[in-house]
Amino acid sequence: NELYHRDGTVRVFNNTELPIYNVEGEIIGVEGIAQNITERVEAEKELRNQQEIFILLEKTIEEVFWVHDLKTDKLMYISPKYSEIFGRSTNSLYHNPGSFLKAVHPDDVEFVIKEYKKISKEWNEE
Repeated sequence: NELYHRDGTVRVFNNTELPIYNVEGEIIGVEGIAQNITERVEAEKELRNQQEIFILLEKTIEEVFWVHDLKTDKLMYISPKYSEIFGRSTNSLYHNPGSFLKAVHPDDVEFVIKEYKKISKEWNEE
């Protein structure tokens, strides 16, 4: 349920109502609990918006992109273009992130490793 606060904002509540009975079994009242879920609803809406943007990026970008958690050194996401461009499954990359180097031209491997370390260091310092 949405309620309008006097300051003009909208608050969202999850309401639960239970009947109260007398000894004859007749309903004589209602007991209820209202939980303010405004922040959760707003967070879910923002997450849906971000997911829509992510899906749009995934469908329109013709390059490989990925999400990598530098703190845990874990690949969180690899775009499907990886398989299309490099002819290797994204699962192979999830299981062995360093395997992408097999798709890099041998003359470029040292440069790629150096740049990756540089970027990782810069992000970890922030």
